Amino acid sequence: MVCVDFTASNGDIRRPSSFCFLNSTVRYIDYQNMIKLVGNILEVYRYNCPQYPCYGFGGIPKYVDKRKVSHCFHLNGEIEPEVDGVERILDAYQLSFLNCEIYGHTNFESCMIKTVDCIKDRMNKKMYHILLILTNGDIHDMPKTRDIIVERSHYPLSIIIIGFGENSFHKMIELNGDYIILCNTKVEATIRDIVQFVKFNEFRHGNIQALAEEVLEEVLNKLYLN
Repeated sequence: MVCVDFTASNGDIRRPSSFCFLNSTVRYIDYQNMIKLVGNILEVYRYNCPQYPCYGFGGIPKYVDKRKVSHCFHLNGEIEPEVDGVERILDAYQLSFLNCEIYGHTNFESCMIKTVDCIKDRMNKKMYHILLILTNGDIHDMPKTRDIIVERSHYPLSIIIIGFGENSFHKMIELNGDYIILCNTKVEATIRDIVQFVKFNEFRHGNIQALAEEVLEEVLNKLYLN
C-alpha cells in the first residue's frame, strides 16, 4: 500500500522548489523515484497480491461531490484504489495533479486505518503487508497515530516512512522506535517495532540505492521470519 503527501508544505507545484514540481525535462521527481526503487525491490515478494492500493493525503480531490481536504483519497481518482504494478503507481501519481489540489496538514490516521481494514480483509490469506508513506512534514495527529501503531503492532504489517526536505522529523523519529519504545496514549508499549523511518536528504546527493536498501533491511528481515 502506498500513501503520498499532498499537503500544503509541498509548495506550489508550478515552482521548481516544490516537492511536486513536474516538467517535461524531468521524468520522475523524488517521490516517484522512491516509489520506483522500493517498489521494484518489493515486487519480488508480491505473490498472491496482484495490485497495489494507492492513496493520497492532505489534498482536496476534485472528483468527489464535496470538495474538502481528505487524508485518504484514491490516488488514481477511480472507484477502486488498486493499480497494477509499480509503473501504474507512478502513472497514477503523475495524473493525480489533474484531480487534486495541494492543501492541508500531515495526518496519518486515516491512511493507517485504511491499511488496518485492508489487513483484516486478508487475514485468512496469511499475507505480510507493507505501508509506504512519502511525506515532507512532521505529523499533526501524533497521539492518534501512536495509538493505531501500538494497538495494531501484532498485525503482519511494516510501515516505511520516507521523509523529504529539511524538516527535523522529530515525531517520525519517535515513531521509528529505535531509541525509545513507542507507547500509545495509555502508556502501553508496542509489541514489536513495525515502523522504519529514513530521511531522504541524508542520501540526496549520494547512493539512492543504498537508501532503499537501508529502508528495506528491517522489513525484509520480518518477511523472512513470517
